[in-house]
Amino acid sequence: DILDDFEKNFNAREIDIECVGGGRIMHEPEKKTIFVYGYSLGFGLADHKISVELLKKKYPDYISITFSNEGY
Repeated sequence: DILDDFEKNFNAREIDIECVGGGRIMHEPEKKTIFVYGYSLGFGLADHKISVELLKKKYPDYISITFSNEGY
């Protein structure tokens, strides 16, 4: 899991990390689209609206950055 790798890097710096949910990301750079969807079996559903807002800041030139709470 991504969280496990992330924690290894930041625990050395004594930073507390809390997972508030999960999901998946379909990234198609050639089409300039990102789709956030699904949930984590262990952590439940993340607030994909927040993820999309952050992605739109990172990729302002993308045509479509959307989400759905459906799917696994």
